[in-house]
Amino acid sequence: MQLGVLLATAAAVASLAGTQPVQARLHAVAPATGSGTFTASVTTTKSLVTLTWAVKTSGVGAPVTSASVRTSGAHGIAIPLCGPCKAPLHGRLAVVPSMWSRIRGSAQVVLATHAQPTGALSGKLVVP
Repeated sequence: MQLGVLLATAAAVASLAGTQPVQARLHAVAPATGSGTFTASVTTTKSLVTLTWAVKTSGVGAPVTSASVRTSGAHGIAIPLCGPCKAPLHGRLAVVPSMWSRIRGSAQVVLATHAQPTGALSGKLVVP
């Protein structure tokens, strides 16, 4: 389990209140096989957004070695969830609200294995 806190301002807190469910359906990145789901409960305070998360996989064929939340583009970010990962895959991640604002609209959950260190399973993070 890893707890990381990233520096930024708390300006985005107004749009986040209480607890929200978050999920991602994970699909195989060729040549990998398998699938999975990422679920999280998101809790907000004035200064932190905390994700309590869990991942379930099926048919991956190799242990997950790392998991992260990533955004794309020239200023993309990668926030580690676990690495090295140990089953069962679950944990807690805390970020400041402005970082959560960057993540919530465009992030992917990526699971890597030794055979595919850049990602064996991937899926878009969905925040209702």
